Amino acid sequence: MSLDVKRLFKMSGVVIGLLTIGILSVPASVKAQSNRQAGVERLTKESYDSALECGQSGEACAVKPYLLCPAPDSPFAAYIATPFSRVATAISDATKAGKPARAPSFTEANYWGFGVYVFPANNRRSADSIEKVRIKRGSEIIEPLNSTTAPAVYRGVHSPLSKGFFAFPMEAFAPSSPITLLLTGTSGTTECSLDLTKLQALR
Repeated sequence: MSLDVKRLFKMSGVVIGLLTIGILSVPASVKAQSNRQAGVERLTKESYDSALECGQSGEACAVKPYLLCPAPDSPFAAYIATPFSRVATAISDATKAGKPARAPSFTEANYWGFGVYVFPANNRRSADSIEKVRIKRGSEIIEPLNSTTAPAVYRGVHSPLSKGFFAFPMEAFAPSSPITLLLTGTSGTTECSLDLTKLQALR
């Protein structure tokens, strides 16, 4: 998955879609999880500096912990976006390209929020259009606070496949118990399970 695609998608209404996140309600059970274990959080001055350092250290810190179940035959390429990873990825991407490092400001990274980006897989035989993303924790299904989808044009494909951003409360990824992401496309639903080790690695 090209990191350049991530920048392009930011212009397709993601920020507009996030404007309503602050006024939407969070399930009581998710709030309870937040009280037990916060998981990822919004950036502080200290964690912003840590994100810059993470990006300078490379993709092992800035990118790989946020990829969702990468597999050659998966219909989707997906990753988790947090305020921390937005800053770290921007620095890592610029460093890899030999360009001046430019990262979202402290305020911007927090404003863009938290969620899941989903793109059609690079494998054209298995690639699919994303329609919705949900999180399953035990018997509970957590719906996104907001979502935005847009066409993703690929050479040789007559009908563009869809990419999407699905905003969730940060508490939905708290490392209190394993979770499963349900990625639903036109051909069915793909499951991606995250254990406690994976959730604890998120910042």
